[in-house]
Amino acid sequence: MKIKILQIADKCNNNCRYCLNKKDDFLVDFAKIKKEISKGASMGCEQIVFCGKEPSLFAGFIELISEARNCGYKTIQVKTNARMFAYKDFCKNILRAGLTELSVHLYAADEVLHDSLTRSKGSFRQTIAGIKNVLYYSKKFFPYNSCSVNIGIMVCPENINFLKRIVKILSRLKTGQFFFIATGAINNMVDDRTCNGLRDVKKMLEKNNITYHTVGFLKDKKDFFKPYLSEKEKKVYNLIQQK
Repeated sequence: MKIKILQIADKCNNNCRYCLNKKDDFLVDFAKIKKEISKGASMGCEQIVFCGKEPSLFAGFIELISEARNCGYKTIQVKTNARMFAYKDFCKNILRAGLTELSVHLYAADEVLHDSLTRSKGSFRQTIAGIKNVLYYSKKFFPYNSCSVNIGIMVCPENINFLKRIVKILSRLKTGQFFFIATGAINNMVDDRTCNGLRDVKKMLEKNNITYHTVGFLKDKKDFFKPYLSEKEKKVYNLIQQK
């Protein structure tokens, strides 16, 4: 499957300590973005991924989702902190527009730790509310499009001992797959605490038959997980890292 990735929006409502998007070459021109959406479709791309700083803050973002749907993309994904989705009207409108997949990054399952790492008070509550809104409206009410939600847990030194708790609490939301995403800080750690944290959560995931993937871990740490990604997701993450 061919994938079109668009890194849009140069603003974010979080200020994450371990931000993965520190580049400054994001697409910010609405007309150019629409042309890129059309270009990807004409090249046979079946999936489009909107990422960047925080795509949902981009003016006219809902219209871009509609444009992607009208161009025939089968999968329309956004990588987001989901805070904007806490606003019900925004959530409803974007689901009507055709969004099919939400990929949400989280640091913790409690507001104290999460907000300290996003450096944005109230971010945890808004993110959880956004996830719940998407799950609620996309599964129960016509004409809202059905949209899956995947959770990306940003693994860092501050949460390494709480990964089991994070998975346990977030599993109650009944989302889709879990992605464990390595920060540079966690890959630089070589102490036993890191290895034990990864080993413990791996046991829990496998015991409870929870589907999970890993992204960005160096070999010495990835071996503690079942190191696989679907070919589709592997391609998405590799392409984003190259941009």
